[in-house]
Amino acid sequence: MISINDLRIGGKLYKIKAIETKSGKPMASFTVRVYEKFGEKETTTFFNCVCFSKTAEILLKYGEEKRECFVEGKVQLSKDDEGKERFSVLANSVQLLGDKVA
Repeated sequence: MISINDLRIGGKLYKIKAIETKSGKPMASFTVRVYEKFGEKETTTFFNCVCFSKTAEILLKYGEEKRECFVEGKVQLSKDDEGKERFSVLANSVQLLGDKVA
């Protein structure tokens, strides 16, 4: 039986926030906007992501709204306060692409 949980997305950064943890380790949440066009049809998908430690430090220091990025991680399912399952990405790696947004 094969079992793989691997996700790679590329898009633009939005809603970058530092999250305080009880352990004091850096944690960040952010959203990646992925735009796709198929002929005449256009779609936009938003992926809610979290990262920890050094990845979070770098993202919080150098990441900015609308900057292009490439994220590698895995899918994580959790339940919110209302008991609904939420899909998010646990990012192992975030590469900031291109120049800083002017």
